[in-house]
Amino acid sequence: MTSLLIILFLSIWGFYTAIRIKKSTHMLQLNSYRNERIWKWMNEHKDLVYQRKDFWPLLAIIPLIFGAENTALLLGTALYGLNIYFQPKVTEKKKLVFTPRVKRLLATIGILYLIVAVVAALIGAGARFPFFGL
Repeated sequence: MTSLLIILFLSIWGFYTAIRIKKSTHMLQLNSYRNERIWKWMNEHKDLVYQRKDFWPLLAIIPLIFGAENTALLLGTALYGLNIYFQPKVTEKKKLVFTPRVKRLLATIGILYLIVAVVAALIGAGARFPFFGL
C-alpha cells in the first residue's frame, strides 16, 4: 500500500513541478536567458515566484513526524492535487517557444528531477544506500 501511495504522490508532485518548471522556463525565455534580468524580475515579483500555496504540501510533514507515513503521503497528494486544481489559468502574451536551448534545459531539469524521484521512491520502499549513510 505504501509503495502505491509513493508512486501516486510522486506522480502528482511531478505534474505540479512540471507546471512550475514550464512557467519558470517561460519567464527565463522572456528575460532573454539573462540571469541578471530574471533575478531582478524574481526580486520584484516575489509574490508570483514564491506563492503561499506552494508551501501547503509541507503540512504533510506533520503526520510523518508522528510515524503516519500513509497519512502523510495521502495529505501531500491531496495538497498537491488542490494546488493543481486551483492553478490560475493565465493567458500569455507570448507563448513559450521550444527552441533547442529550451529543449536542452528541460531535458536536463527532467533528468535531475527523475533522479530525485527514483531515489525518493527507493528510500520510501526501504532501499539502503551505504555510501550516503541512508
